[in-house]
Amino acid sequence: MNPSRLESLKNWVGQCLSQTLETWEVASLDASYRRYYRTNAKGVSYIVMDAPPQHENASLWLEVACELREGGVRVPEVWQVNLEQGFVLLSDFGSETLLARLQQESLASLDRRFWYRRALLVLLQVQSVSAQQRPLYDGVLLKRELDIYLEWYVKVHRQKILSVSEQELWDKTCDLLIQRHLNEHRVYVHRDFHSRNLMILEKELGVLDFQDAVFGPLSYDVVSLLRDAYIELGEEEQLDLLAFYWEQARAKGIAVPVDFGQFYQDFEWMGVQRHIKILGVFARLCWRDHKPQYLAAESLLVRSLWKTCERYRELRPLGRWVLLMSGLDIGIVEGMTF
Repeated sequence: MNPSRLESLKNWVGQCLSQTLETWEVASLDASYRRYYRTNAKGVSYIVMDAPPQHENASLWLEVACELREGGVRVPEVWQVNLEQGFVLLSDFGSETLLARLQQESLASLDRRFWYRRALLVLLQVQSVSAQQRPLYDGVLLKRELDIYLEWYVKVHRQKILSVSEQELWDKTCDLLIQRHLNEHRVYVHRDFHSRNLMILEKELGVLDFQDAVFGPLSYDVVSLLRDAYIELGEEEQLDLLAFYWEQARAKGIAVPVDFGQFYQDFEWMGVQRHIKILGVFARLCWRDHKPQYLAAESLLVRSLWKTCERYRELRPLGRWVLLMSGLDIGIVEGMTF
């Protein structure tokens, strides 16, 4: 961060609080241009968001935060705002993510189930929020996200050029995926609802990184959580949690498919779209933004994608091609077949 901008940010926070800042530290380096800092004044901890206006839209973040808060979702409280500078002073949700809790070796399986179920209940709150003001997650946006994989993972990361037959396979399978997703019931979609964006608040969860919310397919955020790029769930555990979500959604009047088998296939196909997109996004973060740590998830993503594609005749060629493109030895194991 530019030293003069950092100094301006600190001065602004001090003026907002009318107090001397006792501490100042980096709280999180976002995958975007946003930066978060933690400061303390008279024993109270705050989070300071720096969203440079030339790169980030702080107004959009505030708008989505308001929508979610009104819907009963725990999001940070906003204490002060300077939109011209892109500075926002927020309440502090602490530093323990759901991912950190789930990765504790001492965490019992029942506690793990508790936290995933808690996250799914929070997701149902998100999905119950009116999405009339959110952009439509339409076929154009879905295709644009899929093409990030071609541009950054295939061409830049793997330095490959598609043949005519590979391009035809790509276009055909993308059309199948997009059509499946567009047939789903639409809800409020967080768009990055996973364990690193959920914060432990005693027995509750706070939600972060929601500014890209859209009105889109119901299964998207369920996939983001249960097929997380940062932690892997076994298929039996996934099915148990999916059944819990499906039952709770039906009880709340959210229009999940009546047939659980159809819902599970929607979930699987969305998992393919999400993992392809994330492989592209992580390659972009590595090569454009000099953040190679994100590609640590590459093997997990490719393995999960391949296993899913092997279960469906229409997706099998794509899964095998993605595996070939990766050049990875993923330790292939057999999955369930439908």
